[in-house]
Amino acid sequence: MHLFFERSWGVELYLALGTLTYILLIIERVPFMKVSGFKKSSFSLAALFSLGNIVILYVLSGFVENQMQGALELPLFYCLGGSLIVLVSSAFYYNFTLNSNRSLLFALMVTGFIIADICACLAYFNDYEGLWYADRLFYAFSLGCLICFAIDSEGARREQEDIDILKDSL
Repeated sequence: MHLFFERSWGVELYLALGTLTYILLIIERVPFMKVSGFKKSSFSLAALFSLGNIVILYVLSGFVENQMQGALELPLFYCLGGSLIVLVSSAFYYNFTLNSNRSLLFALMVTGFIIADICACLAYFNDYEGLWYADRLFYAFSLGCLICFAIDSEGARREQEDIDILKDSL
């Protein structure tokens, strides 16, 4: 089930490419974050949410730390988790602010990728073979949400109008 991970470079490549992908998704949302601005309440709620996610990341690292082989795996695991935390915060702020179908697709995509990554890490590092099915299911779901998000040109146009209105109100 996990032949790719069994290669000496497989886990490192998975963690590095996952981190890079999540950072690119965050960068894609940066223009929206600049326009919408942060309110103190939103920032404090995001900080509280991020703190909870950091605790979850620390607990998950305790589950997988003993099974890690290379010296790069743990730092890359933390980088992947950190990028996911920022991506989750930006996705749900984006959905909370615009509340559109497109922003909901983005939030569902991020949620699915989180569940898929957690399932993949637990399946590989702790030999929970049944979680590979959940990993594939949530990955396919998230990929579908990403495709729908990317091809929704009408939603992107309406979203840009909403962003312009938001920019004028600030």
